[in-house]
Amino acid sequence: MRKEKKYAAAWDWTALVSLINKRPNLQQLFWVMSLCLMVSVARAETYYVSPGGADSNPGTADAPFQTISRALAVIGTVPGAGAGQAVEVAGGTYNESLIFNLPSGTSWDQPFTLFARRGEVVTIRGDGETNVYIADGIDYYSVIDGFVFDAANTWHGQALISNCCDPQPGFIRLQNNEFINNRFGGFFIAGHHIEVVSNKLHGGFEEFFDCGQVHCFNYAFYVMGSNNLFSHNEIFDVASWVFHIYEGSQRNGGPSDNVVQNNSIHDFGYGDKRSDGILLSSGPRNHAYNNVVYNGYGSSGISVWFGCDDCTVLNNTISGMDLNCLQVADTRNTVIDNNTLSNCWGNYIKIYENTLDLTLSNTFCDRAADNCMLSTGREQTPEGSTSETESPGA
Repeated sequence: MRKEKKYAAAWDWTALVSLINKRPNLQQLFWVMSLCLMVSVARAETYYVSPGGADSNPGTADAPFQTISRALAVIGTVPGAGAGQAVEVAGGTYNESLIFNLPSGTSWDQPFTLFARRGEVVTIRGDGETNVYIADGIDYYSVIDGFVFDAANTWHGQALISNCCDPQPGFIRLQNNEFINNRFGGFFIAGHHIEVVSNKLHGGFEEFFDCGQVHCFNYAFYVMGSNNLFSHNEIFDVASWVFHIYEGSQRNGGPSDNVVQNNSIHDFGYGDKRSDGILLSSGPRNHAYNNVVYNGYGSSGISVWFGCDDCTVLNNTISGMDLNCLQVADTRNTVIDNNTLSNCWGNYIKIYENTLDLTLSNTFCDRAADNCMLSTGREQTPEGSTSETESPGA
């Protein structure tokens, strides 16, 4: 939990102004001090970090801090403390994590920004639970931009954006980052209005034991929150699900209004034969637009599953699936439109019996029209499905 900073009582500005007016010789001193204060504030808008710096430095470009955590601590975690401020991190490897220490802005016009220096490789390699842990239930308006996150030494994936209970954290943007050595998965997101844009995530997934599931691989993105955006990312070399939008047996109370668009998703599912490139489930109005999904080993491309009512799969290209290109099960008012399917060794489109009010149009296959769609199968139910396709993971 955050600890609010305590400040001394405010000055009596009326008395101060009266004193200055009575003492003309103080007026010049007052304005000199005010000018110095304004210059100091202006210089404090960006703090600098470099491996060659020192945490005893003031964090200026000429005298940077040595650690990211020191720069973040100077700004603080009081809500809004980072509004309009930034931290620039110079090239190098930082053996530290961003855990419960991310400052927040006040709006997207006044965000806090943590960014890697342009043109330099800045690696964050934590050795604890995760590289990024954001848990306070506030609207952050914070940006994390341009880093390489290496999870080789963590034991809980790359990033956790979640609180134990409501409210959940919101309004966080991760952009232009690369996530490598994802031993125990990539992202777990229960927050809202999280934007993951123009990142690359790949490799390092390991099998582990005593997980209590059929499979023992974590996912690239496990999403239980709502109103999140995943756009223009490249995700590959993933042992299990890539986008797993799911929350138990929820229906209307599950994750909703998430958008997965313009992503390149490929070479996945080699360790978990129930996987999907994109799973939309458990809540309404989740959407997959303009994605390219290919090379799913023992996997399906896009699945619209239990409780994803009023969901849309539009303008996606899916190829090279060992199972199904598209599958729809136990949903209402799903729209499947203008998708291109090829080289799927199971069914190109598989629809289960209890799917209601499905709109299926303008879908192009490389098979003959009479073999493009298979609409059969037992009713798919959550957890312990008796259908031909197993239910999503927990």
